[in-house]
Amino acid sequence: MVQGLAPQLAGLFLSHSDPLYGRTLHVAVADVRVITLGMFLMAPMYLYRMGIQTLGHARYPMYAGFLQLAARVASVTLLPPFIGEYAYYFATVLAWCVTLPVVRIPFYRYLHLLEEGKISH
Repeated sequence: MVQGLAPQLAGLFLSHSDPLYGRTLHVAVADVRVITLGMFLMAPMYLYRMGIQTLGHARYPMYAGFLQLAARVASVTLLPPFIGEYAYYFATVLAWCVTLPVVRIPFYRYLHLLEEGKISH
């Protein structure tokens, strides 16, 4: 639904009298569309991040945060020659994608150890 209504939703936050309205709307719509598609990565990534943190292992979310920053920097510096302006829109989705395993793998590892009684919470 958001995909189809992206121009109308983005337009709510823009001034029609702005001389850059058309370009700004294009950027906003493209960003909304990319980010909403990336939500399928973001939701589990944040759930696993909270889960591993709740299990008492805050270092993994910290690593993920640093990796997200690196992924965003890499996206905006390395990808524009290949995918143009979409490198800027994909930066956040790429950050979610590369950090999902960083929080997911240890979550299941520690959950498994907790179930087996090898560690206590």
